[in-house]
Amino acid sequence: MPPNAIAVALNTPGHLRFPATLALAKQFERSGGRVQALSTGHLVFYRPDGRRFFATDPEGHPLHECEWETSAAGLTTLTRARVRLDYGRWVGIKPCGLVHETRLNLASKPNWQRITPDDLRAMAAQALRVPIEEVRWFYHDDDLRLDSHGTATIRQRKDALYVLDDGEFERARFMSCMGAMDWEHIDFLPVVELFKSLLPGTGSAVFEFIRGLYDDQNKDQAVPRPLRYRGIPTYPSEAAFRLFSNFFSPHSSTRGDVLADFMNPAKSHTMAWLPTQHPPVRYFDDNQGLCLTVRDEVVQKVTLAGDPAGLS
Repeated sequence: MPPNAIAVALNTPGHLRFPATLALAKQFERSGGRVQALSTGHLVFYRPDGRRFFATDPEGHPLHECEWETSAAGLTTLTRARVRLDYGRWVGIKPCGLVHETRLNLASKPNWQRITPDDLRAMAAQALRVPIEEVRWFYHDDDLRLDSHGTATIRQRKDALYVLDDGEFERARFMSCMGAMDWEHIDFLPVVELFKSLLPGTGSAVFEFIRGLYDDQNKDQAVPRPLRYRGIPTYPSEAAFRLFSNFFSPHSSTRGDVLADFMNPAKSHTMAWLPTQHPPVRYFDDNQGLCLTVRDEVVQKVTLAGDPAGLS
């Protein structure tokens, strides 16, 4: 690690944009913050409570920044995050940034007063042709309400992805969305919707962030938490398989061809994914104006600043 990498990371104007992280950087050591150098030399900065708020390459160039908030009840949640793409643009993540409500009049159904949240889930599973377990995963009890007049309100929460002009949420433009994740406990691999509208390289940068949080949350576990691909419905594709496989290793219960099983919508959600030993890592060179992506000491790609063509 270069001797001034920490100072470069925390003190360079524009590296941090969120008020909470800027305040933490100013009193980083006094507040009890800490930094960890990974085996690749990359730096991860943690709040006093152990949650990461910033990650950089070995020279201190930013990779992602995240903001956490603690409620009056003491619950700490991720409020927003920024991830840097290889060619310099930024994408924002807003947990539950997209909420859609559907209302159904069930007053004409016999004994509608006895309808439970699980009854509503069963209706949704039948309509969507997905297992009820998948509906339970995404629709919690507080997402399913039935009022005294027989009107059911079904709330669907999704995490929103934004293009951040100049890297700022103040100039955010909606780009896409994905299944609402429990960022405090990464427990599934999400379906990214409207994938054709994504800026090139968004998936890799978002999964770099997901893998970072996952590693933080599993570092004290004897066996890391297996993840599954979840969505209503899932959209298995070879591109998604390649993306997931960069960061997690697939394991199929059928012991058949894992790609074939993943491409089968009836099986893709049953596969377990465990962390790969060598996920890709990125190195930025501002002088040369490029980003180098390396996996297990092998160069995967080189991307010039301002040119997304080097990404897939």
